[in-house]
Amino acid sequence: MADNQKVYAILCGAVDDALTELARTPSCTHITTRLMDALSRAGTLYLDAEDAKLVLLESDKQKK
Repeated sequence: MADNQKVYAILCGAVDDALTELARTPSCTHITTRLMDALSRAGTLYLDAEDAKLVLLESDKQKK
């Protein structure tokens, strides 16, 4: 199975690069804004999920 952190990092890096290019085109402002918002929301969900995993791991350690 793929390492989710690596997959996420590659995808976010590519999207960020594409957004930088789109931001240079005035007619694409609405697209850039929409994608930046989606990237931000996805990042928040990803980090929340990673935090939840850490809490579960700590909980499992304390039970042992």
